Amino acid sequence: MSFIMLNLYENRGGAELDPDQAIRKLQDWFPQAVVTPGDQLARSVEHAERFFGERPSQTVDGPERRVLESLRLKATQYGPSFAFRIPLDSGESIEGSARRVDLTFHHGGLLPDGDRERLVEFLKSFGVGRIERSSPDGKATEVIFDNDARE
Repeated sequence: MSFIMLNLYENRGGAELDPDQAIRKLQDWFPQAVVTPGDQLARSVEHAERFFGERPSQTVDGPERRVLESLRLKATQYGPSFAFRIPLDSGESIEGSARRVDLTFHHGGLLPDGDRERLVEFLKSFGVGRIERSSPDGKATEVIFDNDARE
């Protein structure tokens, strides 16, 4: 699976995305985008709480407690997280998410040049962070544009 992302994690200046605004902007650029309702990170915490029951293990080392603490920390540090899907003319789609520290697009194969260029231009329009993609072999990440380097 290939990806293109706007990465703001530990960027210069400490800028973050507002995921709500990022989704609105996404829908302006890609009106066909379908957004999954709700914060997906909060939903994962709720799911784990239901799965483990009302009272997860009371011991500090309990695996249920470690899982819940990890999910809660992730939701606090990166959330909210909104998932979306953009259908393509080819019948395939791009899946993605918007969080405070990144805006990520995943695709099952090689994106057509026009779709890839449109995604990169959309990500550049935020004016912050690094735009990264998976290498052609999928084994590495390449920075293809660095908004922070322009300062």
